[in-house]
Amino acid sequence: MPVDEFLNPVTPLALVQSLVGGADGHRDGGSLYARFNGTRGMREVPDGRYLIADAGNGCVRLLHFRLGLGCGRGPSHSAGPWRGSDSLSPRDYYALRYPEVSTLECFGGGARPWGVDSSVDGRRIFVADAGMHVSREIALPPLPPPPPV
Repeated sequence: MPVDEFLNPVTPLALVQSLVGGADGHRDGGSLYARFNGTRGMREVPDGRYLIADAGNGCVRLLHFRLGLGCGRGPSHSAGPWRGSDSLSPRDYYALRYPEVSTLECFGGGARPWGVDSSVDGRRIFVADAGMHVSREIALPPLPPPPPV
């Protein structure tokens, strides 16, 4: 194997998919419902959430994943309760991650967040605002507690 192939392996197949959005606007919610207007930057914070600079709306948005359950025999199997089985066992459930978008901060007045970053601990967010020619600092709220089981 040549050295270049060893140092820079090429994956023969790459999967690209949209997590959220798909049309212009400003709307919080799940993957099919959320809307953005000119996203310019995205950064993962240490707790697993993502910051998104939504320049067209003058906002910083927050992408997180809500956990849920699917049922059947997993997403890749065709057998399931709708295929004639009478009951579900614990192995018939699988975990799903649902993307959810919320607005963290809107600045208004011609603001155009162009880039976002976070402190090492993820508690402070830094925003490069190309519209107002300033750098901003905002606090990231803690993760909400998990739902009761």
